[in-house]
Amino acid sequence: EVNADKSRTPDKNLDLLNLINGAKETVQNMKRDWENVPNQNQDFAPWAEARMTQIVNFFGSMGGDGIKAFKDFKGMPLDKRYLPSGYDVRNKLYLRGGSWAGNRSSVISAGRSAVIAEINAIVKNRTTNPPAADTAWNNLVSALRVPDGATRMNVSIAHFSATQYDVDHMDTLSVHWQSSGGNNGGDTDRWDLSKTSKLRYITQRDNLKRGKGSYVGWVGKGFTSTYAEGGATNAKKIDGQSFLDGPGGSPI
Repeated sequence: EVNADKSRTPDKNLDLLNLINGAKETVQNMKRDWENVPNQNQDFAPWAEARMTQIVNFFGSMGGDGIKAFKDFKGMPLDKRYLPSGYDVRNKLYLRGGSWAGNRSSVISAGRSAVIAEINAIVKNRTTNPPAADTAWNNLVSALRVPDGATRMNVSIAHFSATQYDVDHMDTLSVHWQSSGGNNGGDTDRWDLSKTSKLRYITQRDNLKRGKGSYVGWVGKGFTSTYAEGGATNAKKIDGQSFLDGPGGSPI
């Protein structure tokens, strides 16, 4: 196709052919190049994915030169846009903008009152009305609110005062992010997880028992956010920083 196009000068066509052949050689030599990296500690698949993303972006630019075989690459969203290094997904895409601070305060206030009420019911009834005390104790157990070191027979307000409580998201945010609900959708789905109805007041002890998981460092084609160019589709930047074409790669 390049040779058949007479609208460009022979030198321009030669330059394009050299670039295409360079891309071909890059693909053919990827395994060798990966093996030759000193102290290679990255699996081949993600390393090759980053290299292929660069090649696809390069072909996209060739579409701008009128080469029909490559024109469809130009401007099309990447399957993955990698986040800037160190980007804090939890705080910047889930908690920020989702009324987290105010909702957290409301959950703490309601949770504290509920725990104190259950403890007072246990203390009041454990001798005179054991069934009522059992009900209150079971409420603490099922809600993951039993104070540290407490039992049904000794629990007191002092136990409560000595216990650290947390506000926990009922849905694990990292799991939501990795399930494509977070990394391939808009802000609303992420922010909804911080509604008061989806938060709970539990002991730090129980909170730490929950696996929090990790956040994959990329977003899918359908990802949008008000922090990524005001909610634009296929945004190239997030919080003023460029998305990358691969792990530790170049700005897209």
